[in-house]
Amino acid sequence: MYVINDNVLDEIRDRADIVDLIGEYVDLKKSGSNYMGLCPFHSEKTPSFSVSSSKSIFKCFGCGVGGDVITFVMKRENLSFPEAVEFLADKYNVRLEEYKDENKEARDKRSRLYEINREAALHFLKNFQTSKKAQLYLSNRMVSAKTIRAYGIGYSKDSWTDLYDHLTSLGYKEDELLELNLISKSKNGNYIDRFRDRVMFPIINRNNKVIAFGARGFGDAKPKYLNSRETPIFHKGSNVFNMNIISRESSRERIILVEGYMDVISLYNSGINYSVASLGTSLTIDQANIIKKMAKDIYICYDSDNAGINATSRAIDIFLQASVKPKIIELDEGLDPDDFIKKYGVEAFENKIKSSISYIEFKIKKLRENFNLKDNEGLSNFTIEAAKIFSSIKNPIERDIFVKDFSKNYNISYLAIENYINYLNRNRVKEAKKEKFKVKRNTNVVKSNKTRAQEELLSYSLLDNDI
Repeated sequence: MYVINDNVLDEIRDRADIVDLIGEYVDLKKSGSNYMGLCPFHSEKTPSFSVSSSKSIFKCFGCGVGGDVITFVMKRENLSFPEAVEFLADKYNVRLEEYKDENKEARDKRSRLYEINREAALHFLKNFQTSKKAQLYLSNRMVSAKTIRAYGIGYSKDSWTDLYDHLTSLGYKEDELLELNLISKSKNGNYIDRFRDRVMFPIINRNNKVIAFGARGFGDAKPKYLNSRETPIFHKGSNVFNMNIISRESSRERIILVEGYMDVISLYNSGINYSVASLGTSLTIDQANIIKKMAKDIYICYDSDNAGINATSRAIDIFLQASVKPKIIELDEGLDPDDFIKKYGVEAFENKIKSSISYIEFKIKKLRENFNLKDNEGLSNFTIEAAKIFSSIKNPIERDIFVKDFSKNYNISYLAIENYINYLNRNRVKEAKKEKFKVKRNTNVVKSNKTRAQEELLSYSLLDNDI
């Protein structure tokens, strides 16, 4: 937690040019003493969104939303007030004092680590401009020059010390480069580049700071993808790839979660600028909460092979923990989004988005594969397991719609399914009560039969309201 006072807020408002800030999200045009553009908070064709440079405020005369730079960031990035202040302080180098008293040395170290990563990204970008091998790789994958620039894609040379030599020549220390995973130590104790002969994808946060790297090898290189490990400025489970593009360009209506960097880049290359990917790990609850703030509708579009289907199931459960009900985009023939678009085009992919299914439909569809529905026992067991899925739906209206649809599709009595769901929910309540009133026993104490009997009677009595 940071100490937020009037001095901090005034410094942020002084440093942040509201026209420049909002101009990163909205195409603004001068109109008299103000600037006008299309409102990012509601759909409109005629600009009614006004930004005043002299007053440092914005106002939409269509939907009525207005405020200062902090208000804008809160609404656009879906952040709380403290989060928006931290976002702007980081962007404009306003020093925030933490309650945990992070000292100046620690703050300066973080700034220096960001600086080193930026220099590394620029070096990789320069390498790419002279590497026909890296250029051919992206050309074969039909990635445009515009997309390459947007993502700052680079190349790490097939050299043991190319990056090491460059960064140390700029005065950066070996222990700093080790801490950022940019170099490692060989068996004989020499420092060598960690990323060699790979296409480099800078991982950039929403404030356009390079926090880590993903790297794609050529051909049969092992591993195919090599990612930065955890560092003081990078935590895999608390970041997603493409946050900077989403913040700057997306309308925030929808977000598509895909598996990897190239899926995100391929979608962007095709005009779909609202996808994200986790960073070499399975989706985490922190990432789900980040994605939740980015858009209204959340979609999952993993590869359609077995591994992708299983990953989708895990991602659904993580999103549900974050109170998100994702929709699932199903692709054909074991294809990933990149391959699908290359084969069928972006219009076909957009049709897949329109025909996406709910997470409940996906779970039922996957469940069905485990049973022989031509057999009465198989159909019965399938219905029992499906009822368990339906019982997890808290909204009774939503549950009713799914149960009626299931009843019709499989010719099972609606009443029978509903009765079984009620039975499951009653048992769930009973189990919850048992857990709540469970007696915590000290296993080191020897108790008499009489004492144990009294404890059992008390525990069971507490489960009944009348008793």
